[in-house]
Amino acid sequence: MTAGPSAPGRGRHRLGRPAAGRWWQGLAPLALVLILAAGAVGWLSARGQDQAVGAADADRAASASRPATAGAAARSPDSSPPGQPARSGPSPRPSLPPPSPSAPNPADPADPADPTASGSAAPDRPDGELAGRVVALDPGHSPAGASSAQVPDGRGGTKNCNTSGTATDDGYPEHAFNYDVAVRVRAWLEARGATVHLSRGDDPAAGPTCVDRRGAFAQDSGAELLVSIHADGNADRSVKGFFAIVSSPPLNQAQGQPSLDLAEAVLERLRAAGFTQNAAYPGGISKRSDIAGVSLSTKPVVMFELGEMRNPDEAAQMASPEGRQRYAEAVAAGIADWLASHL
Repeated sequence: MTAGPSAPGRGRHRLGRPAAGRWWQGLAPLALVLILAAGAVGWLSARGQDQAVGAADADRAASASRPATAGAAARSPDSSPPGQPARSGPSPRPSLPPPSPSAPNPADPADPADPTASGSAAPDRPDGELAGRVVALDPGHSPAGASSAQVPDGRGGTKNCNTSGTATDDGYPEHAFNYDVAVRVRAWLEARGATVHLSRGDDPAAGPTCVDRRGAFAQDSGAELLVSIHADGNADRSVKGFFAIVSSPPLNQAQGQPSLDLAEAVLERLRAAGFTQNAAYPGGISKRSDIAGVSLSTKPVVMFELGEMRNPDEAAQMASPEGRQRYAEAVAAGIADWLASHL
């Protein structure tokens, strides 16, 4: 028996229906698109977070570099956080006044009637540099005048207790100049930490301080050195200039090279300040054996004649507070130089 033709209905049905198990092949492209889209979204999200973090870091760095504004609660490193009591600590040290020039300054606050008034500090010594150092200053002569009482001169003889000193032609007395300059020197040195003792006060009722006590003042007060401040009164009004007096021959080691070094330190500062050195003394140093104020010291000691009170130009300097401040700063800076080299 031969096979008959296939039934039309069965053949059409088999061609019009997908084969079983292959239905998913139509979903593959869609799945691929979804996977790629999800990856893109994740990458964009991560990049956005990185950019946000970088912007925040930059913002914090800029804020840290900006000073606190008036409305901000700015705190110093020693401040306590808000709501907590402030920590205690050392108070900041006050600044020194600005340095004064070495030339005369008409605005100097010092008053000729007030020998304790002091101008501003010289520029080359920091505050506290001289802490622990002790200096003795002897403002020569006395407002009480001369005394003929005899006192030891340090070399086996005697001298008058005190002499009256000299004065300018206008009547400004040496004892007033000496004391004013000494007070200014003291202020300069104390501003840098030194302890300074003066051999006398400025009270006429106290009477003169005799030259033997002045000469021994450094060792009696525990000082490292003695500087005696004077002005000369040469009758020749053309003579001018400063000079130093040292003990010669020296009676102890301190009166030798240490005293010469002290003399030179101050003389150098006087030269640098523009003052004239007296041409009569080589190197600006006079060596004397008849000055009790230097012969009796066991510490380095120098007497300075800062100028000639009879010379019109130097008298004008000495009579002005600006001039006395210049003298004082030079003397004080010289003392500080010597102290720095004799530790």
